[in-house]
Formats: sequence, C-alpha cells, structure tokens
Amino acid sequence: MAKISRILRPYGMYPYQGEKITKKVIKVFTGSRYIAVKQSREKHLPQRFGFVYHEAKEKNLTSIAPLYLTEKGSPYIEGRQHFYYVVPWFKEKEGSSLTSSIHPFFGELAHVHRKTSVTKPIEIQQLNEWAQNQKEKIRRNFYQFENWIDLFEAQHFMSPTALLICHSYRMVRQMSQLLEYWYDEWRAHMEEEKEMKYCLCHGNLSPSHFVLTSNGVMFLNWEQAFYGHPSRDLSMFFSTICQEHDTPLSLIKEGLPVYFKDAGYTKSDMALLAIHLLNVKDFLLDVQQYVKAPNYLTEVEWIQVFQRYQFYFEHVLDIQEFIKNDLMITDDEDLT
Repeated sequence: MAKISRILRPYGMYPYQGEKITKKVIKVFTGSRYIAVKQSREKHLPQRFGFVYHEAKEKNLTSIAPLYLTEKGSPYIEGRQHFYYVVPWFKEKEGSSLTSSIHPFFGELAHVHRKTSVTKPIEIQQLNEWAQNQKEKIRRNFYQFENWIDLFEAQHFMSPTALLICHSYRMVRQMSQLLEYWYDEWRAHMEEEKEMKYCLCHGNLSPSHFVLTSNGVMFLNWEQAFYGHPSRDLSMFFSTICQEHDTPLSLIKEGLPVYFKDAGYTKSDMALLAIHLLNVKDFLLDVQQYVKAPNYLTEVEWIQVFQRYQFYFEHVLDIQEFIKNDLMITDDEDLT
C-alpha cells in the first residue's frame, strides 16, 4: 500500500484498504468512500483528458466518469513511466448484466455522440478515389487469403487450426463481397449528404468500460478518446461482445434503431458502421501470423482465436443484414 499512499498523498487521501481488480486498477477505501486508482501508459493522456473533460463540462455530460483533482488542481499524477489518476468507485445496479445494460448503453452513447457532434464538408472526388482504393485492397487481401487456403489444402496433414481457417472461407468471401457493396452504398449517400459527422469517441468501448448504476450508465476509462466518426465507437463495442456464441443479438437489434434515431444517424453513417463491422483486417493478420509462425501460440490457443472470429463473423453478418433490410429502407421508398 506504500505506492498507493504516495499516489493519493497529493489528493489529500489516505488508503485504509485496497483490493486489486486488474493489473492497472486498485479499489481503495479512504475511510469515507471507495475510489479507483488507475495506472496508464498512454503518453497522450493529458491531452485526451483535456478535451474529454472540457466537453463533459461544456455539454453537461454526466455519464463521463469524473476525475478527482489533486490539491493543486491536476487530474492526474505523472510518474517516471506511467500516469496515475483517481475516479469514484461506481457500484453496479443490483441485478445488472450485459443484457440488462444494452438498452441504457445505446441510449447514453447516443446522447454523448449527439451532444458532441459536428459535421464537416467533404471533397466528393477524393472520397470516391479513396473508396475505390479500398475496394481494390479488399480484392487483393481476399486473393492473398485464397493463396493461404491453397497452401493449407496442399498439406498432407491439415492441422485443426488450418481446418478451422478453411471453414471460414465462405464467410470471409461473403464479407469481402459485402464490403464492396457497402462502400458503394456509403459513397452514394455521401454524394447526397456531402458532409461527414465527427464527435467525441471513447476509443475503447467494451463491457468493462461502462457500468449501469442506479443513476444510469457511466462510461469509464477515457484514456484512448478521440474525435472521429461515431461508428468507430460502435464497431469497437461490437468487436468485443460479438466474439461469444451467446451474444444478445435480439437486444442489439432492439437497441440499434433507438441509437440511430437519438444519435441522428444518416444512411451514410449506417453504411460506414457496416463497413467497420465487416472489416476482416485483424483476421487476415492473425492468419498471416499463423502461416509465418504457427508455434507463436499453442494449437489450442490458435483454435480459440479463430473460433472467436467465427462467432464474430456470424454475428456481424446478421447485424449488417438487419441494417440493410430493416434500417436503411424508409417509408417513402418504393416497394420494388
């Protein structure tokens, strides 16, 4: 507790009791309240905390977890290799779970995104050129993936991991084809809208970085915050929860239209979310790693890696289909 005592001294606090939650988070009782002491190696943390908490104050964003200030008014302590900061310990609402938190999560995330949203005009010709380059890259990447499949199938004995990767072929082909479709959709709607949305993004959304309290959702750990398109936050969240077989897809489909409406999503925004969801870059990098260094992980670990990708592919294909067939169609469009 000596290190925690040194960290808390500038705050005028003393640790009476501490509990290690993770390698970077300690739950501490100060005699009057519970707090969380967090360690961070993010070198841009001062700048990020600067704009996050400026936005929180200016826009009255009460779901951004507040920071305690030192007696000198600083929101963090700078060490030789790390930053340290202190936030209140938020007690979860009794009986809360991921499934019970999904709807409040979507509602509060939409509120943060909309309150901090700005739009900027874009150059359509540059956008078209960029989108076309992305489509060509998709084709090159899939061609490389086919070469890896051929390599596996040429082996006299195919490992369980290689077999699992080969079983992913159909979904990877489908996602690659759909990516081209969604780039065309995005480009067409951007030509009509002629502007891009930007907002405050959390940057690392996962179930461990928000908590449903008796007062509502609280977003934690803004160390990787940035200004960008809100679909990047949503796709990050989906990338963490869609890797399990029991992902609550029905609740996601109930909450997503509410989020779109409250966040002011346009059709180009929806198309860009689909693009982010269908991105197979990380999968291909892991396949490449397996081809080059199969002993980097054990066979069991590799199987776990690619099984999670299978779950993810199945779920996001379902979500993008829902966006395409249920949310992109408006009442004034023809039935044909």
